[in-house]
Amino acid sequence: MKELQEIIPFVIQADHQDPSIIVATVLQAEESSYCRSGTRILLTKADQTIRAICEDYIDQKIINQVKQLVQINGCPQVYRYHVDQLHTLDKTSSRGGTTILLEPLNSRSTRAQFDFIAECYDENQSGAIATVFTVEGDIPAQVASRLFLKMDGSVANQIGDHFLTNLIFQDTVKILAAGQTRTRSYPFIDGYVQALIEVIIPPIQLYIFGITPYTSPITLLAKQLGWTVVIVEHPSREIKLNHFPEADHILQVEPQDLHQQIQLSSYSAAVVMTGDFEQDLAIVKFLWSSAIGYLGVPGTKARTQQLIQGLQDGGSLTPEQLNRLHGPIGLDIGAETPSEIALAIVSEIQAVVKHRTGSFLREQQNSVYDSAPDLISLIQ
Repeated sequence: MKELQEIIPFVIQADHQDPSIIVATVLQAEESSYCRSGTRILLTKADQTIRAICEDYIDQKIINQVKQLVQINGCPQVYRYHVDQLHTLDKTSSRGGTTILLEPLNSRSTRAQFDFIAECYDENQSGAIATVFTVEGDIPAQVASRLFLKMDGSVANQIGDHFLTNLIFQDTVKILAAGQTRTRSYPFIDGYVQALIEVIIPPIQLYIFGITPYTSPITLLAKQLGWTVVIVEHPSREIKLNHFPEADHILQVEPQDLHQQIQLSSYSAAVVMTGDFEQDLAIVKFLWSSAIGYLGVPGTKARTQQLIQGLQDGGSLTPEQLNRLHGPIGLDIGAETPSEIALAIVSEIQAVVKHRTGSFLREQQNSVYDSAPDLISLIQ
């Protein structure tokens, strides 16, 4: 996510008429690949690559080769990259390898995907991009045509053919609801179409309530993941702003005024650790009634139970409601120091947001990228 966030400002500032800037998108990746489906690499005229994780995976000679291919043709091209001794690139339909879509940035369709991603980030809502990358036979569709769908229901369509659009739209709705990027095939009598349906999730907004020895390391780790970090403290407490230069915002606000200062969504997460039980309870009550995606509190199980009793207010809580509060916070990784504890906390937030368990990858039966429950099959 962080890498994609770094690409967007470059795209906005780039010369949209410059045919030398190429976007390479990974559509299907080999199991051994460091790249995931949806990974984007910007190839500039200065031979600069914007997407560090793939630089060692895709040979520099191949990068130069694909730039020349797209610049000559001036239209989207799909190639397969094979990691072998020769680092070969071909345009065959044979299986294997990593499938890559190459597009010039000066294409309207190419830029539209980045505009859509930026909108999802700005609006703090998820969306999905369906990109056609294979068209075989006499089918009225074009490679790199796209359908865009936001969680609020707004749609933009470049695909054209009504029947194909309807099929892709139905799958896009399901995949967006499940939050799992997938590839789909659409067979026809005269051929078939393949599309990558990629889920776009806005950066997590992490609210850290209280300044403790864990605040700074949590902030550092969260920013490395591309999250937005807001530190919230009581007005009566002094804050040295230079101690938290990585934080996006620092707020000093009374618990009863939080609703005026903070906008929460399912992509928000909160760690409540003011050290004052009454303040923690007031903050947790506010967060409890919101749509927040993660709510965690440090401390002992006994203290967490006290907070739960305070939340009940004479009524009982359902198991689903109880599961919303993660306390004691963090994964069990043997953390002892502030940095280790911060790692345990950030890891749990990441696991919860991604619908993972935080277990050992070696215990997964399927691909490590598909270790989450297959929610798509459950959505009718």
